[in-house]
Amino acid sequence: MSIRRLTREHEATQYRSDLRDAGNPEMEHRRYIVGASLIGMATMVPVTLLQAGIVRHLPDPPFGAFNSDKTILSKSAFRFGVPDGALALASLALNVPLALYGQSDRPRRQPIVPMLLAAKTLVDAIGAGFNFWKMASKHEPWCAYCVIGALVNFSLVGLTLPQARQAGQLFA
Repeated sequence: MSIRRLTREHEATQYRSDLRDAGNPEMEHRRYIVGASLIGMATMVPVTLLQAGIVRHLPDPPFGAFNSDKTILSKSAFRFGVPDGALALASLALNVPLALYGQSDRPRRQPIVPMLLAAKTLVDAIGAGFNFWKMASKHEPWCAYCVIGALVNFSLVGLTLPQARQAGQLFA
């Protein structure tokens, strides 16, 4: 057995151990990123189904000024040539491998990954914030799925910043 293969096997064993068992705050944040991203994906699945014409109506909460269908099917939801629900779903899905990539010391060993993830989640949160503003300013009705998606995107920024700060200190 070659040294290279032994090294790869040791790294894989260490990575698996870090991912599953490490109790440090960095790994906990990465697990929360995965969980929050999956919650966000779950809210974007029905949005995408409606936008693709697979379902014809989504239920709304029985209170407030919600009309999710109208917001989800608005012209602005299709402004990029692909439904925004599908884009959000894909973007949230991308968070999962980015959060899981690398061992627990990745801010030191692979600083670009946490910095890219934080930048990506910030861009996502800006887009979600714009959509939230459109609902709050009454340009579009409230959409329960969009509100949950925005909250998830805002929380992801907070979850990704600590590792990005750590990684950024290496460049300072």
